[in-house]
Amino acid sequence: MRLKEVPFIIFLVTTSFARVLCFIEVCTLQKDTPKNVYRDLLVGGLFGKDTAGGYFTIEPQSETLIYNYMFELNEITKDVEDFTATLEKMLQLCDMWMDRINTSADSDKRNEELTRLTGIGMLS
Repeated sequence: MRLKEVPFIIFLVTTSFARVLCFIEVCTLQKDTPKNVYRDLLVGGLFGKDTAGGYFTIEPQSETLIYNYMFELNEITKDVEDFTATLEKMLQLCDMWMDRINTSADSDKRNEELTRLTGIGMLS
C-alpha cells in the first residue's frame, strides 16, 4: 500500500442541498491487498460506527482509498473553528485507519506465510 505524504482533500459544495462533500485520499491499495482489509473497511463503515459517520470508497482506476464525509453548509458557516477542528479529527481518523489497514494486511500475510511454511491449514 502506498501512503499519501500530504493528504489530498477535495470539497464539493452542493448549494441545492446545502451540503459540502469532503473527499480525503487516504492511500493507494495494491492489487494484492488481502480480502480482510476490504472486509474491515466495510464492517467499520457499517452505520458509520468506526468512521465517524463518513464512509470509504475506492477510485477504480488508481485503487485510491477515499474517505467521504458530508457537512451541512449552515453548520460550517455558523462555526468555522469547529469545521477546522472536525477536519483535523478526520485526518487523525484517516491515520488511524491507515494503521489499521497496515496491521490487518500484515496479519493476513503472516497467516499466509505460516500456512505456506508449515503446510497446515488453520483447521487441520
